[in-house]
Formats: sequence, C-alpha cells, structure tokens
Amino acid sequence: MDISQQLLFFFSALGVFNGFLLAFFFIAGWKKRGAPQLFFGFLLLMLSIRIGKSVFYYFLRDLPKTYLQIGLSACFFIGPFLWLYLHASIRQQSLPTRSQKLHLGILGLTIISVGLYYPYATYPGIWNRYIALWIYGVWLAYLLLATYTLWPTLKKGAKSITALSPTEKWLLLVWGINMLIAFNYQAALYFKAKVYILGPLIFSFSFYGLGIYLLLNRKHGLPLSHMTSKYGNKKIREEKANPLVEQLQTTMEQEQLYRNSKLKLQDLATRLSISPHQLSQLLNDNLGKSFNTFINEYRVQAACQQIAELNHLSLEGIGYEVGFSSKSTFYATFKKMVGTTPAKYKANQQEKAS
Repeated sequence: MDISQQLLFFFSALGVFNGFLLAFFFIAGWKKRGAPQLFFGFLLLMLSIRIGKSVFYYFLRDLPKTYLQIGLSACFFIGPFLWLYLHASIRQQSLPTRSQKLHLGILGLTIISVGLYYPYATYPGIWNRYIALWIYGVWLAYLLLATYTLWPTLKKGAKSITALSPTEKWLLLVWGINMLIAFNYQAALYFKAKVYILGPLIFSFSFYGLGIYLLLNRKHGLPLSHMTSKYGNKKIREEKANPLVEQLQTTMEQEQLYRNSKLKLQDLATRLSISPHQLSQLLNDNLGKSFNTFINEYRVQAACQQIAELNHLSLEGIGYEVGFSSKSTFYATFKKMVGTTPAKYKANQQEKAS
C-alpha cells in the first residue's frame, strides 16, 4: 500500500479499535446507568464489527467468507439496537424489559438459523443476492422506527436547537451518525455507489466527534442513562402516571416488597423497569409522598391487620415481620400514622373483640 492507502487504513481502523474498547466498557458497566447504556454498548459493538469487516474487506479482498458472514450478521442488529437505545433513553428504563429481551432473542435466533442453514462460505451467491438485501432491509426498517421514536425531539430541535437538553442533542447526534453510516452502505449495496470505504471513515471521525462533544459538555455528565427533562420537577402527565401508579400498587400488594427492611428506591424502580428518578418523581410529585412514607404506609397497614388478628407475635415481632428494622422506628412511625401507640391500638382491638 502507498502512503495514502496506509493513512486510509489507519484512520478507518482506529475508530473500529476504539469502538470495540468502549463497547465492552459500556456493556460491562451498564448496571450503574441502566438499560440505555447496555443498548448503546451493543450498538457500538455491532457497528464496530460491521465497520471492521468493511475495512479489512476493502484492503484484503481474499478475506475468508466466515468474516464476511459475521460482519453482515452484526449489521442485522445495528438498527434494532439503535431503536432500543433511543426507546430506553426516552422512557428512562432501568432494566431491559421482558419484551425487549424476547425481541432480541427472536432476531438472534433468526440470523443464527439463516447462517447455519446457508453459511456464506457455501452459499455466497444466496448471501449476495438475497440475504444481504434482507439484512439491509431490516436495518432500514429499524432506522425508520428509530426516527419515529425520536420524532418529537426532531420536531422540537427543528423549531429551536437551543430548546434541546444536552441529552436530547446527544440522542440526535447518535441518530444522525447512524443515518449517515446507513445511507453510505445502502447506497453501496442498492445503487452500486463506490462509497464503501466512506462508512468506516464516517464512523471513525464521528466517533471522535462525539468524544469532543462529551468533553465540551462534561459538566452535564455522560448522557447514556436516561433523558434529563427540563420539567423534571413537575408531575408526570396523568395518562402516563396512572398506569405506573396502578403497577406500583399491584406490585406492592401482591409481592409485599415492603417486608424487606432493606428495600431501597433503586430496588423498587428495578422491579418496575423504570429509572429511580422517574419513580421518585412519581412518588413525590404525583402521590405527594416520599419513598420512606410510601413504604411505611404499607408496613403500618400490615401491622394493623396483624394486631387486629390477635396473632401470637409480640408487637416488636410484628414490627420486624412487616419490614421495620428496629422497635423504636416501628413505634414512632406507627404512632405518627395511626395516632396512637401499637400497645394502645392492640388494647382497643382486644376490647372490640371481647
């Protein structure tokens, strides 16, 4: 290779190498930031595999067919992971939902089955004429779905870019870069445009462009966990809050999570597949209660029920049974919420029963 080819290879491969490193970094630490970081890590990984295949194929035309199959298979997931990342960010997800896992499982089973039944090394013609077109079609379909998901943010940005939060700008950047990369590959496949190597170059320079953006906006933190709303101190809209409240109450009543004395906001948010921020907002602004007050109401209600049943447990034992971590906390909370001490409440119940 001459010097120009060497530089082309260097810049193309550099982004891929760093993409792999960051992808594994994001995937390994996703539990600290939630589902968006997990999906972003896998999006970066799929892009790195696809772009890496393009780089080596451009300079090494005799690349084994197995690597070509791996590259195209990774391409199958770029669109889905972009859509899942945007969707999880906007919804402020803490964990991937069951439906999202099932969605990815079906996609994985599909591409693995196709690859096993029609390996590229044995059926290159089928892959080039049919399977590659199908994969690119799936990619395009999910790009459209991702665009639909981000449409409110796109309209908001079209009216005034300054009205966007740093996280919204980030999501638009990620979406735009993916659109550029996809357009390059779609043009190369469907229109035989000689722009194949542009995909790796777009990825590399965009990769460092995003890095510069993060440095310039480092005071806002890494925008990979969830959307930061400028209206975060106001109530969640009723049509969104009502199903969440119903889900919250059902979970508390059926699973009796309040009996765990070490229950934390993060634990309950994880169980509901929402972010701790969103749960805190729901409790404080929509229900007008702190997390501790909300949980203790269930504990005191359960304690009243057990006292009324006149079971064999002592009052202290009942306090521990319903989730209080100490006798003093149980007594103080009970008196504050019921208006009397547990002992007097028990005496009143015994009088009623006699």
